[in-house]
Amino acid sequence: MIYQPKDGFYRRAKKEGYRSRAAYKLLELNRRFHLIKPGDRVVDLGAAPGGWLQVASQLTGRRGRVIGIDLEPIEVFNEPRPEEKLRSS
Repeated sequence: MIYQPKDGFYRRAKKEGYRSRAAYKLLELNRRFHLIKPGDRVVDLGAAPGGWLQVASQLTGRRGRVIGIDLEPIEVFNEPRPEEKLRSS
């Protein structure tokens, strides 16, 4: 299979406001293995561009804490609180 940079997941991620298509990978992993729960603390190493940070923030909620570290700059998040985004989805 040849990688298509603008495949369906890429377009869906852009439409839904995720920074990368990798957000869906974490959503699927969490659906299958329940890795991140409300109130958890998460550290994302190599976090740019921030797709996993977005999802982890949604999954941990207000009581949780998510920290992302990368050598590349990561843009500041200017979006609704995580639980508000999940409710509207």
